[in-house]
Amino acid sequence: MDRRRIVDTDKVTVNPATPEPQEQPVKTPVPLTQTAPSADEMERAYDLLQELEWSFAQLPILHAASEAGLLGLLAVEDDVTASHASETLGLHPVATVKVLRALAAMGLLYGAEETFSMCHGFRPLFDPGSHIHHADGGRHLFHLSQMWARELPGWLRTGEWTKTPRDADAQARFVASMRALAYGMTGRLAEALELDSSAHLVDLGGGLGTYAIELCLRNPALRATVIDQEAVIPHTKREIQRHGLSHRVSALGGDYFHVPLPEDMDVALFANVLHQEQPDGAAALIARAGAALPAGGRAVVVDFALDESRASPPMGTFFAINMRLFGDTYTPGDYRDWMTAAGLGDVTRTPLGPNKVMVVGHKPA
Repeated sequence: MDRRRIVDTDKVTVNPATPEPQEQPVKTPVPLTQTAPSADEMERAYDLLQELEWSFAQLPILHAASEAGLLGLLAVEDDVTASHASETLGLHPVATVKVLRALAAMGLLYGAEETFSMCHGFRPLFDPGSHIHHADGGRHLFHLSQMWARELPGWLRTGEWTKTPRDADAQARFVASMRALAYGMTGRLAEALELDSSAHLVDLGGGLGTYAIELCLRNPALRATVIDQEAVIPHTKREIQRHGLSHRVSALGGDYFHVPLPEDMDVALFANVLHQEQPDGAAALIARAGAALPAGGRAVVVDFALDESRASPPMGTFFAINMRLFGDTYTPGDYRDWMTAAGLGDVTRTPLGPNKVMVVGHKPA
């Protein structure tokens, strides 16, 4: 029996042997008349439905406020009045105050009537001068929502989703949006992943190298290689040069299933990559890393973490739809099983917020 450990951040458990399946009692259908909802249940359901249906408004409000410069202004000034914002940015005064109130209701601002300030945690994300400015990410998600509205009904019926090829400009915008969306997770990963004894991290499907760059900045002895598609690599190299890390971080173009892996790799990182693959593909990538790693090396997965029902948390289920038929989102148990099959043991699991998890497998000596 394989008893490789599954380690949580707060508890260590050992995988027990798989129990024998138990016979399940037959459930007798209950007549609909006996399951009629109460008046209170109907009211709660109606209120929830209204909230769900009107949630469509939040992304267009965010997008419009960002593109108009309103969020940028609020990120650098306190006690912004609607009249000041409308005059400064050339906006309609009544529309401005309504959008400000909506942003406050959404939790981004505090204030009342016509005077508002941005909550401090959001300011670096909307400050145009910040290195973690979120505008590219928000713009991508707004356009993604429009595509969903257009494509989702047909996809539900046929499984077909129109794919628009990206030209060079569209590819540049996409990779910039991925960088913006990744910033919040890079710091959490850097805090959670110990790399003091590691020499060479390979970031498979690493895009602009956002994770590899942050990890190298925090670990001065670490080197990294970023692997991604040929079309992405010129953008990756520019990002590496921008951070002054060309002597420690390299970029390699090609298919991550086939590009030769550096022989001295001791950490294989899959950050927001496995959801791009169906289970067989994800397992194959972990197996490839497991075969290439030396004794004591580690495979690290950072990705969405569905619970065992696969119906929560919401963001993970939404992103599964975003992957259409070519990819999916998975549970920590899936990542563990793929690592175990690849010969990796001592599998550890660390939450990185409400939707993501870091899973690390170690190659035995």
